[in-house]
Amino acid sequence: MRILFAHGSKHRRVTDADDCNNDVENGDDNGTSTVSGSSEQGEEDTRNIDFSCLPSMVTWETTDGEQSTQNLHLDLYLDSSTNSAFFKLYGRIFLKKFGKDNKQAIYLFIYPENVQTITWETASHFSRTRQDTGHSLCLSMSKPPDLVIPKNRPLEPKNNTQNLLNSILALAKATTFTAYFSDKETDPGTRQQLASVASVFSERRHNRLLVNKERANLTTLYAGIGGQIFDFNPKPSSEVAPPPSYNKVALSSGQPRGRKRRRTSDPSSDDSEPVLSLLKTMNNKLDNLGIQLDNLDSRLTRLEEQASSTHRPCRYGTEERADLLQNINEQLEDSVLDIQLEMRDDLNGVISEAREDIEQLKNGAPEIIKQLVDESVKDVLDNANVELKGEVSLKFKM
Repeated sequence: MRILFAHGSKHRRVTDADDCNNDVENGDDNGTSTVSGSSEQGEEDTRNIDFSCLPSMVTWETTDGEQSTQNLHLDLYLDSSTNSAFFKLYGRIFLKKFGKDNKQAIYLFIYPENVQTITWETASHFSRTRQDTGHSLCLSMSKPPDLVIPKNRPLEPKNNTQNLLNSILALAKATTFTAYFSDKETDPGTRQQLASVASVFSERRHNRLLVNKERANLTTLYAGIGGQIFDFNPKPSSEVAPPPSYNKVALSSGQPRGRKRRRTSDPSSDDSEPVLSLLKTMNNKLDNLGIQLDNLDSRLTRLEEQASSTHRPCRYGTEERADLLQNINEQLEDSVLDIQLEMRDDLNGVISEAREDIEQLKNGAPEIIKQLVDESVKDVLDNANVELKGEVSLKFKM
């Protein structure tokens, strides 16, 4: 037997195409929310519940009192045949530096192993201020949910969704919250299924459900980019990684790949040849660094010229003009940041290699060579150790 669930005034049969998880994970947004579900199939005692994009208002308690937020959605999955379940709350956030599909879901993953109780309440239990919310599920957990964000992407929201992100971050530290559902968004069949979820997670149940690993798979999120669990308290590394061995130091541009410099162990041998070779290598690296800095300046100049050449008088109003300028400035900031990071990595690599070369010289060369390196080469190196900073700002007169 398959049950049809109502959404608005139309009944829909649930299929894979109806699952709006794919839309959320791929960053698609058509401006609507969909409630979908599937229920009992096979034996009468087998329960299979699958809801997606269920709009809800969520409240939770903090030291400052009750907090609440809207514009969240709940996904709920329960399959008694595999003894598995999975819950997730999420809101859509406009993120900076994410390209065209910058409206992305920020998730709260709730694992059934951490769920202690789920309580279903009807409208008769609510105060007058909650009458428009219809019904609610109250979840009590032994651990807070996991906050899931796009992998290797900065969590920098735009101003219009900053408050929603702050609420999600606060929810990620809560162990109890209540999700309220409007009667307009849920039909009687949906509410009946939600009530049955609460009965499954009763305090007396011994055979607790386990997480459905397929639904909790982070690699399927964000159109293949993948998600990662946000760490609120990252632990600093207690051990400093040892420097690379001398043989692993990057070869200079003047040496063919596969050949390594050899340092003689005989103190009576002539040290002048390896010292001169090393100084020449360091000089080449500094020359290459200067070329890269010149290229950076050229790229920034071309970027300014391109922005100026594409500027056209705006036919829109003040608000549209401001949004357009904000988008242009954000794109320019992203480009400049990419260039800064690239050049900083190159500069740090050159400095790291040069410092190790100096240490090798100090360990194997005579005292007079050490003094020469300390006084001359290291001074040049310190002068080259500058922090790359660049800022491009374009001001358009509209």
